[in-house]
Amino acid sequence: MEVFTNLIGTLGFPIAVAAFALWNSHEHEKYLQGVLENTLKENTAAINRLSDLIERVTIVGTVKGGHDNENK
Repeated sequence: MEVFTNLIGTLGFPIAVAAFALWNSHEHEKYLQGVLENTLKENTAAINRLSDLIERVTIVGTVKGGHDNENK
């Protein structure tokens, strides 16, 4: 708070508020970037798990003859 008070005394209220708004915007952007990065990692992991599951189901269906409709 003392830094903000010093900025107001040195630069004036409008410039101090603008500097704070820029800093606050930057901090919010860093937070959102972290959330986005985490979400992308989680979605990638989920897609990989689904891909593995589909591959296993396809292999099991092929082995059991579940997809062999040509002889009917």
